[in-house]
Amino acid sequence: MKQLYAQESDMLKALAEQLSKGSATRVCVNVGKLAKVYGDAKGVAVPGKVLAGGKASIPMVVAAASFSDAAKEKIEAAGGKCMKLSQLAALGTPSGWKIVKRW
Repeated sequence: MKQLYAQESDMLKALAEQLSKGSATRVCVNVGKLAKVYGDAKGVAVPGKVLAGGKASIPMVVAAASFSDAAKEKIEAAGGKCMKLSQLAALGTPSGWKIVKRW
């Protein structure tokens, strides 16, 4: 989380703020719901866990605090990519990404 706060990007700071609120407020979202949110985004950031419910119908780039093993398999099987939020922070200032704030 320190890597997210250290960045200049407002998006990364918003993710860090969401994560700092504690585990009770973290987002848990199913793969099928992410496909609906994704749209024309370059990627989707989830300040919580990605679960395996539903289908990954399109290739998506997803950054999250954690993934269930099955969710990761579904995303990668659809041609997508899974990354940790720290890897997203290493990109600097990502543009065109959406944040899933709640579901």
